[in-house]
Parts: sequence; C-alpha cells; structure tokens
Amino acid sequence: MTPFSCLQDGKPIAWSQDWSEGIKEKINLEIPHGTFIEIDSSFLNEYLDKHGLRLGYLAKTTHKFRTHSFDKEQVIEDYQLIGVSRIII
Repeated sequence: MTPFSCLQDGKPIAWSQDWSEGIKEKINLEIPHGTFIEIDSSFLNEYLDKHGLRLGYLAKTTHKFRTHSFDKEQVIEDYQLIGVSRIII
C-alpha cells in the first residue's frame, strides 16, 4: 500500500504508514511488516453519527514458519471479526 493522507480544510483527517519490525536481513525469511491507517477520531465519530453507521473490523494475521531453515515455509492465515455481528455480514 502506498502511504497516503487525506485533508479537510487543510488539516489531516486520515493517513497511512508502513511499519516493519526487527529490521535486519534474515536468510530466506520475510521481514515482519505491514501497513496501518489512522483516522482522526472526532472526524470519524461525527461522520459515522451523521450517516447512522457503526464501525467494525476484520483482522487478518499471517503466520509463516519453518521448523528448520531448509524446510518448506508453512503458512497459517487467521481471520477475526472485531465489533461486527455475523448477522450483518
């Protein structure tokens, strides 16, 4: 994802940024990384109230591991619904 920012009346209301953890080279292993989005909470609450909306989250976590360095990488993907009723999906 390319970092972005949104402005309203010249003030930032939302922005994104990339992050990485444990920045060092690892042989044949991906460096932990991701992207996050921040939104000004007062702007978001006002917008949601104005439009009668609620906010929920879908979180995806990808775990990659190997028992030995020469083993094939194993991947486990986990999805979690946070603050969302299955009725509205």
